[in-house]
Amino acid sequence: MIMEAIKEAWVFVAMPSEKAPVLAGRLVTDGNRGRFVYGQNYLSRADRFALDPINLPLVEHTQEVLGNDGVPTVLLDAGPDNWGRTLMLALHTRYPQNKLEELLATKGTGVGAVRVSLSRTAPKAPPEYLEMSSLKDINENIQTLIESGQITPELLKQLEPGSMMGGARPKSVVKADDGSLHIAKFTRPDDIFDQSKAEQMSYLMMRESGITTAESELINVAGQSIILVKRFDVEPGYRRHFISAHALMYQPRVRQNQLEAYFSYPALSDLILKIGTCDNDRAELFRRMVFNVAIGNTDDHLRNHGFLKKYRK
Repeated sequence: MIMEAIKEAWVFVAMPSEKAPVLAGRLVTDGNRGRFVYGQNYLSRADRFALDPINLPLVEHTQEVLGNDGVPTVLLDAGPDNWGRTLMLALHTRYPQNKLEELLATKGTGVGAVRVSLSRTAPKAPPEYLEMSSLKDINENIQTLIESGQITPELLKQLEPGSMMGGARPKSVVKADDGSLHIAKFTRPDDIFDQSKAEQMSYLMMRESGITTAESELINVAGQSIILVKRFDVEPGYRRHFISAHALMYQPRVRQNQLEAYFSYPALSDLILKIGTCDNDRAELFRRMVFNVAIGNTDDHLRNHGFLKKYRK
């Protein structure tokens, strides 16, 4: 029997002042279109903020969403990328039929403060994260998954909490002794060079160049390099709201001659002027641009740039 695709969900957001996620609005999709509306209770909160200040401003009326199966791009920031979809294929007997179902399958393990749920009651907390001491077992099981395409219940428990962090590399999320969360990125059998070492060297050079980066550490587990990157969106007791430049600058239809106007460093610089709060952000963006050119970064795209919510104290 073919089940009908899910088309409606409630949207929640984590707040520093609340223990449970707060209901922010409701999303209804229909094919490649969607309709999103903020809840009146959310709009009346003193600490309310727009989930996407460009595409979903704080207004009372229903807002139309075009493209991406009708799901706002700010929500998709918390959804799966290549690695997450690989796991979904191995995990689910019924593969998600649209992007809304993909989001629901993440169970709140994606980046940032936004959650989606089929119920208007607060969603459950994400699955528990494993300790750093589990890295050897996780690494062995990941290599087995890559080679065989088969997933075991043990590997499911290990990978599910970190499966929805963006990117194509195999990864998980582990918890340090101090409670902080770290993305562990693993090697693949078909890597032609040590990707973890290369990424860590890039981080070190960026810091030397005055560019702000997440905390990172290169470790060796059973002869294999693993890079640990501290999650920048997690604070004690809550998640910080994150939105990528890709989400903010999304256009459902773009002509070839419009690409530079919509998707370029100057366009991103203009976006910082509109919604940024830090005077140094544009200088930081310039340093990133020069650095990416200098090292020949061929993976420089809008999902690798983003904004973190700065909460009022």
